[in-house]
Amino acid sequence: MQTPDYHTTPESIGRYKIVRCLGRGGMGQVFLARDQRLQRNAAIKLLRKDKTGTQAEARIRREAQLLAQLNHPNIVQIYDVVESEHGLALVMEYVEGANLRQWLREHETNLQQKLRILAEICKGLEKAHAAGIVHRDLKAENILIASDGTAKISDFGIASSETSNDQLTRENHVAGSFSALSPEQALGMPLDHRCDLFALGLLAYRLICRQHPFGEHANPIVIVDRIIHSDPIPPAKLVPGLPKPLYRLLEQLLAKTADKRPASAAEVETCLQRIADEMPADAPADFDLSDTQTADIYFSSSLAGLGRRRKTKKLWALAGITAIATASAAFLLRDYQNPLHARSGGNYVTLEPTEFRDSDLSAEHRNLLDNSLRANLRRNLSLRRGLSLVPDYELEGLESLPATQRAAWAGAQHWIQPVVACQRSQCEVEINLYQAGLDIPYKTSKTTVELDDPLQNYYLLQHQLDTLLPEAPVQEGATSLEISEADYRRYLAVLARKNRLRELGSMMDELEGLREAAPTFSPVYDLYAGLAIEHYGQFKDYNVLDDLQHFLWQAPPEIKKNTAWQRAWLRLAILRDNEAEVLASLAQLERNFEDRAGFYHLLYQWHYRRGKYEDALTAIRSAARLRPSYLYTYEMARTYSAIGDHTATRTLLATARLLAPEDNKVTSLLAATEMDSGHPARAIELLTEIHPDKRSPIDIFNLCTAYYVERQFDHANTCFRQLQALSPQDAELSLYLAEIAVGQGDEEAALEEARAALAILGERTDWEGQLMVARAWALIGDHEKAITALLTAQNSAPDDFFMNYNRAQIYILTEDITSAKVYIRKTIEQGLSPIWFSTPYFDRVCGDSAFESIRDAYPAVCHAGGKHG
Repeated sequence: MQTPDYHTTPESIGRYKIVRCLGRGGMGQVFLARDQRLQRNAAIKLLRKDKTGTQAEARIRREAQLLAQLNHPNIVQIYDVVESEHGLALVMEYVEGANLRQWLREHETNLQQKLRILAEICKGLEKAHAAGIVHRDLKAENILIASDGTAKISDFGIASSETSNDQLTRENHVAGSFSALSPEQALGMPLDHRCDLFALGLLAYRLICRQHPFGEHANPIVIVDRIIHSDPIPPAKLVPGLPKPLYRLLEQLLAKTADKRPASAAEVETCLQRIADEMPADAPADFDLSDTQTADIYFSSSLAGLGRRRKTKKLWALAGITAIATASAAFLLRDYQNPLHARSGGNYVTLEPTEFRDSDLSAEHRNLLDNSLRANLRRNLSLRRGLSLVPDYELEGLESLPATQRAAWAGAQHWIQPVVACQRSQCEVEINLYQAGLDIPYKTSKTTVELDDPLQNYYLLQHQLDTLLPEAPVQEGATSLEISEADYRRYLAVLARKNRLRELGSMMDELEGLREAAPTFSPVYDLYAGLAIEHYGQFKDYNVLDDLQHFLWQAPPEIKKNTAWQRAWLRLAILRDNEAEVLASLAQLERNFEDRAGFYHLLYQWHYRRGKYEDALTAIRSAARLRPSYLYTYEMARTYSAIGDHTATRTLLATARLLAPEDNKVTSLLAATEMDSGHPARAIELLTEIHPDKRSPIDIFNLCTAYYVERQFDHANTCFRQLQALSPQDAELSLYLAEIAVGQGDEEAALEEARAALAILGERTDWEGQLMVARAWALIGDHEKAITALLTAQNSAPDDFFMNYNRAQIYILTEDITSAKVYIRKTIEQGLSPIWFSTPYFDRVCGDSAFESIRDAYPAVCHAGGKHG
């Protein structure tokens, strides 16, 4: 774990001599610099080198282009764009002063001053809007107050031009921060300048009422839900005595729909000036806050909750589940909006060390210590009574976010993060215990560890946690790891590589050896199960489930009593459709699983696998009530995608992309949704956003499928062949290649691929395996075997559009046009776009007179004589 090079300060960038660093963030650094030619100060925004060549670089270039159009005293000016050995840099006007948030902390301000600041912001906004530029992230941190008191808008990094065809920011992609988020941004809808007016309303409300209009909940998902669905607390309840026109203006700015807001920033400025001019001379300099009401009290009150529940019931009565889903951008958080709920309970997460101070450690030693600390902390916490450890996989996709946000968005109330300082072979480790929403630890304990003794470090950390968490002692008899020093190092080495998808097989082989050497070391079973299930999910190698069953079954009896082992066994039973094992495991886990949210998530997985989507939604909501989590937002989106409710899916994914913009699985699911709803070109566009080195097999599969639906058969064939090299045991790839061969008129190649699929499938009896067997026999022309396998599959398969689309394909190939038409209609009614019936399977019947009623009902079916343009 080497110190990133963006932590260093260059001496100069181009002709600009660096004076000092002003700040650092995920995208890079900002420096105060001196222009050696013009002898003036400048602020330089330097992009991190590892962001060069990405969308981040495109955005910083765009920011320069946009700022170059805006010459106004209330907008930070652009001077230059510099490319040097240090990377791409944006040179801007240096504003001597502070951002608005800092400035307010350091200055006493009255109402008239606040109105003046807001009016100046309006002037800058009006200039930007007149040029067709929407800021989209207008918040206190992006307003600079100069030493003379002038307000200047900064940071147009995610701004968009209303007149350009800008593909960096578009519909279904959410940009901006929670403190500047409009309802239409949260929903991923098209934006215009009025989204900035909503953000201005948030800023004005906070400036005047001294709190966020939608409260300060620790979990931002709750705030997003309120922004979309709930009215803000009336400002008169917080600050009695303000001029009535100011109340009206705040309420108009925060209107849910853009057309109910003021028409322009100029109109808002005029209103602010009028309010200031009409204030009587003897008006107080500022107004007292209510001492009986806050936004959080308002939102957690029974009255506010009753109002929201009534609205929800009305939606149910009007349109049922689809209306509810469409209205929800934060997985229906109605049942746990009380902020006190998020502070109760005992959900913990562990995060990587924040820094390695004063250290000359090698990368190998840093990596070993990093993984050793995290593994030791997680193992120690998992054995303690009275607390629940949030699984690591619930933090996936959040890695680039600050620690406080990661903890909150995983639904944790507490998080632990070490700080490490090393000299030679010894390191001082400071274990910090935090509470959600706070960035200062409330408990700290220190110890000294040896780099070359990770096993001894485990027991040292156990002692520190005993000190930090006396109320949560280690379970009796669970203090020893029961593994040798050498084997523990082997375990940590595998743990450090667990996210390398292409090494999953070799890591599983290494864990086989570890199990034999240390059969009572329980973490090895949990890690193996995670790797095996990930391997199956990504590469569709069904044999790996046999390997997992064998591995788990070899565990000693005492390990099988461990909830981690029982959870792994349950996940295996779910994937193998073993209902008896699933029900037995669920009953066992329900009795002794500390993590209740995790239990409901497992129940969700079982219902989802069987296609019981309403039950799946109930289960995931139960999990979310216990632990509002980003992962559960994604899972709900996945469920609505399976139901075929594309509007609800897009809405939820817009929220997920806001929470974790770099999580590729969200992008991939959005692309799949675009394909299902008839926009394969849009899906290709989304998937090619993901850097090729970061595309998972699932991402590549979705890209290949999009090419196939677009009838770009050469691209699709190349794509599936490349994926086949990664996933040789995925029979579905052979079936797609067979279909492409049909589309290209190569019947012999189609038969060869169908036979290859059957060879891979072997004796599989699960419904997915039998469905692929049916497709293969149908391609070969053995109708009896195809229908027999299909009937076997549908005994346990979900009745969703995926299953029914495959039924339609198989009935077409077995020349049962009547049955095919039934399932085509059913599939389209379930949400799959008709363009999926312009694919090669259906070309042979598109001109058939028996198909005329389908063509009349759904014109996109068999588009252009079976050729989808």
